[in-house]
Amino acid sequence: MYRPTTNLQQKRWDTKAVMETSVIDVLSDYSGNYDGKKRSMPNAVVIKFDLKGKRAGVMTMLKKISGAGVTGRDVLIGNEQDQDTREQLVVANDVAQAIGTEQYGIDANEKSPYGLLPMVQPQLTDWMKEIRGQYMRQAALQKYSVNLTVAPHSLTQAWNENILVKNVVMTSAAANDQPDYQNSASAAAYLEEIGDALNAAGTTAASNWDVRFLNRMIYWATVVKKIEPLDNGKYLVLVPSRQATLLKDPQATTSIAGLFINSNVLEFSNVGKDQYLGDFGPLMLFEDPRAPIVKMTGADGSWALTAYYKGAGDDDDRAGVTGSVYDAGFLFGKGAIIEGEYESAHFEDELQNYGKIKGIGIAAGFGFQRSVWLNDSTSETRTKTINQSSMVLFAGATALTA
Repeated sequence: MYRPTTNLQQKRWDTKAVMETSVIDVLSDYSGNYDGKKRSMPNAVVIKFDLKGKRAGVMTMLKKISGAGVTGRDVLIGNEQDQDTREQLVVANDVAQAIGTEQYGIDANEKSPYGLLPMVQPQLTDWMKEIRGQYMRQAALQKYSVNLTVAPHSLTQAWNENILVKNVVMTSAAANDQPDYQNSASAAAYLEEIGDALNAAGTTAASNWDVRFLNRMIYWATVVKKIEPLDNGKYLVLVPSRQATLLKDPQATTSIAGLFINSNVLEFSNVGKDQYLGDFGPLMLFEDPRAPIVKMTGADGSWALTAYYKGAGDDDDRAGVTGSVYDAGFLFGKGAIIEGEYESAHFEDELQNYGKIKGIGIAAGFGFQRSVWLNDSTSETRTKTINQSSMVLFAGATALTA
């Protein structure tokens, strides 16, 4: 019996290309614009500061009045308090991406049935959203988004001033306990403290998130680090997906689901599908598939830490990282991340080779940085540095079992 050759066998070709979807970023729901006239931060985690076309700008904060005041017949003269201000320098830099397309010729004709050209701008918009997500996490963990570490700013990244490591004693007075930024002698000394704490924590099951860790987190944020909550009195907590899996495990008595083992495990699991894991006291818990990881190398006295992030599209530096690896979660209060912007995102195009090649690009001028108030906008001293809006939560990146 005659059968058509492979080249003659008919096929159906779908002319509508399906766009790959992007992961929803919960941080986009907790953003607001800074208005200097109101002298207060908006009720948001991510604050946009309009630089009015400049590469940098200064935000100013007026601190609360301290002191006991005077009582009874004590004289007020000579006991007045000074108004204390803090500043932070907000900077931004160029960010751009482009796609090359063919306007005519053999390649353009072969692509034309699939309608790819109209999808360029949506693709670039999604890229920008994902890059912003990466930049925000870089700022929370390492102070500055990577585009601020290159010229003309060339800033140096630094680890968050507030860190809580799971499975480590909750003091800051001796070796192998919680890192203490304020009392560390230098950035290098602080790095050693972080390394000592991570080394003490290990990466066994004891270093994973559980309800006990949530309780300790509340104490560390409210009493020790005094993180300013949102207006509803709550904190936004991003739980790394690996750790969220453990919190949602109904068979684990130390998980949130385990607390509801006889009542509403099903309801809790359904809520978790939207990345929202539930509230625990003042903590609003959201799963974060884009949570960074940190790998520790070296030895006591010479620790080295390297952060890995989920980028745009298929870019994921976290893949394949082995060794002493730790998940980085975040606790955010009001005004935790500052976005400086001097140029909003816009599309540009460029023609080459007599109009045959058309490049379509998206460009913007912005940068993300952790909200850190200083006694001087150009210098930083540990005793005068104030970060009361964010905290990093380290836990061992223990392998999961199906």
